[in-house]
Amino acid sequence: MAARADNGKKTNKSLLPLKSDIVFKLFFGDEKNTELLHEFLAAMLDLPEEEYDVIEIIDPHVRGEYPDEKYGVLDLQIKTKNGKKIDVEVQVFDTLCVKERITGYTGKMLASQLHVGDCYEEIKKVISVVLLDYNLIKDSDCFHNKYMLYDIKTKSLFTDILEIHTFEMKKLPKRPEPGGKNEKQFLWLSLIGADREEEIEMLATKNSVMKKAVGVLKKLSSDERARLLYESREKALRDEMARLYGARAEGEAVGLAKGLAEGEAIGLTKGKREMAKQMFARSIDISIISELTGLSEDEIRIDE
Repeated sequence: MAARADNGKKTNKSLLPLKSDIVFKLFFGDEKNTELLHEFLAAMLDLPEEEYDVIEIIDPHVRGEYPDEKYGVLDLQIKTKNGKKIDVEVQVFDTLCVKERITGYTGKMLASQLHVGDCYEEIKKVISVVLLDYNLIKDSDCFHNKYMLYDIKTKSLFTDILEIHTFEMKKLPKRPEPGGKNEKQFLWLSLIGADREEEIEMLATKNSVMKKAVGVLKKLSSDERARLLYESREKALRDEMARLYGARAEGEAVGLAKGLAEGEAIGLTKGKREMAKQMFARSIDISIISELTGLSEDEIRIDE
């Protein structure tokens, strides 16, 4: 999608996707955009409005010019007026142990507040906000889920010192309930998850906050350094996904090969063909399938 300059004319630069973690951090991590960060947090969370009167962005700078040297999750860490800590991150790919990592990191935010001799009363509330471009929560159709520590039978809250919020953009309804927090969440998530310029231009007409946010995104998209950082980050993610997929495919091939050996021991030729079919469906190289199953490449293709 092509960006537009302030005069309304199209440029040859496409708009950077806000759901890219590095673009997200460049967008909200810029202290010049604190007002937009305030609006975003107020829409997504239910903290008292005065908490956002003072917002401190912790480590707002992207480390290094090109983040492809080491794969990692870029997040945005924020401290509010009364010391509450908020961690916001974007997840585009369904990677392993996401729930465990989020839980562990949220716990670490709690533990890191205490030093030798400190009192537990000094611990401030920690909140993790995870924006997901895929469905993580399988037993809920809601796009927003809020997790805390409470008794599953009585619903008695143990403590409110910890919160984990998941926002799944794939579960957004076609249109929001008019007015209130739900509509604001819908607009922000639609902007972050947008893939087409037409969607973004439409969102800019909804209210003054969206208009300003779209303007900032256009300005960021015209910044050459931001574009280089984004492209480098995308390359790093593609390389990591390829590595993970290769490892997963290799593991599946080994597991299926073991099943083949057991099947052959009792003469289950039909099982061999079925497993070959499964491997082929997982895009495992056909020469590897042939080597593992003993079937010819033609036989494998025929089964397909």
